[in-house]
Amino acid sequence: FGAIQWRIGEIAAPGLAGYTPGEPRRYEVENVWTSPEITTFSASIRVPATAARAGHTYRARVRHKDENGRWSRWSLPVQFVTGVPDVTVYQQSLVISEVNYHPGPTTQAERDAGFLDSELFEWIEIKNVSTQPVAAAGLRFTKGVDVEFSGTWTIPAGGFALMVKDLAAFRHRWGTGHDSIIAGTFSADSLRNSGEEVKLSYGAGTEVRAFTYDDAAPWPAAADGTGFTLVLKAPGALPDHTLPVNWRASALTGGSPGADDLYTYAAWAADYPGAAN
Repeated sequence: FGAIQWRIGEIAAPGLAGYTPGEPRRYEVENVWTSPEITTFSASIRVPATAARAGHTYRARVRHKDENGRWSRWSLPVQFVTGVPDVTVYQQSLVISEVNYHPGPTTQAERDAGFLDSELFEWIEIKNVSTQPVAAAGLRFTKGVDVEFSGTWTIPAGGFALMVKDLAAFRHRWGTGHDSIIAGTFSADSLRNSGEEVKLSYGAGTEVRAFTYDDAAPWPAAADGTGFTLVLKAPGALPDHTLPVNWRASALTGGSPGADDLYTYAAWAADYPGAAN
């Protein structure tokens, strides 16, 4: 024995689970996932959740290499239909708590540093509102932006994770104190200022959270390029993300990445001098 390798290919044709009438057929040769060469023998393999979509038809094969470097042919296929994963633990724990979809204008200092476009400062915040840590392996944004959590990422109880557009731009505007909770970057994508669907999924598309924001009423107008962000109200209550009434503009200019967006009494009192209660 020298190594073992696995592969999965999707097949799509009339009569097969997951096939959409009128769509092109798919053939197994178009593999969707191939493992690296694994030099420790194991009779099983764990395939990343992002490799296969629920309810679709796939074929798995395996091959072996001997100690002289000669590969076998691929094995006969095992054909299967993927089931729908149970995402209850994520739906009971995670919310999309804040979105900076249309950041405020760049400052002169930011432009001097090379950050000319305000969209470089976009970010999305996820909060774990439960009392237990949540392993984020298999979680990814599949609408709005395309970015996934690494397999080792865990969001602690009551903690946050950030997906940012541009790491250097984020650090320039908000500092480096958030580095430990930045889970990924979506440099190839941008959130539309006019609104679009944002979807946090498990695997290749099983919904955990999804909503479509807008830059027009009844969505908060202040979140549309004036320097404020879009904040989920009462995240601990797991509110329906699809309802505009459950969102507001941030209390703080620039938002509060990695923290609850709270308007403290001290800040309120400073705006209302002489208020006794």
